[in-house]
Amino acid sequence: MVELGRETGSGQVAYSIETEEGVRLIEPVGELDHHNGAPSLDDTLAELRKVPGCKVVLNLRAVTYVCSSAIAVIVNFCEHIKGLGGELVCCEMSVPASETMNLLEIPEVIRCFETQREAIDAVKKGPPPRTRPVAS
Repeated sequence: MVELGRETGSGQVAYSIETEEGVRLIEPVGELDHHNGAPSLDDTLAELRKVPGCKVVLNLRAVTYVCSSAIAVIVNFCEHIKGLGGELVCCEMSVPASETMNLLEIPEVIRCFETQREAIDAVKKGPPPRTRPVAS
């Protein structure tokens, strides 16, 4: 496990980063605020932007606050790696993370799972096939 820490406006955010079964597991701990939480998340994901077919599970169980800037970092990263054949999924969302993600309808664009095991299994299989609406 790798621990990275960075001071935020009201505390510190740390990241646990591991690889399991070819899937990168990233777990932020603390506040993902707009001062340092979102920029440090962006820094944490930067190297993975270069990896074709990268599979990432973002475990949000230890997140105590999420701002819209952090959500933008997550969505932008997700869209970028999709273009490289990869995928990011979220799991085990804390109440604050879940409330923010649901309010912004993020589960409509990023798959979210109850457990890390479910997320790992799902991302290893890849995204479900896209369906096109039937023209009337």
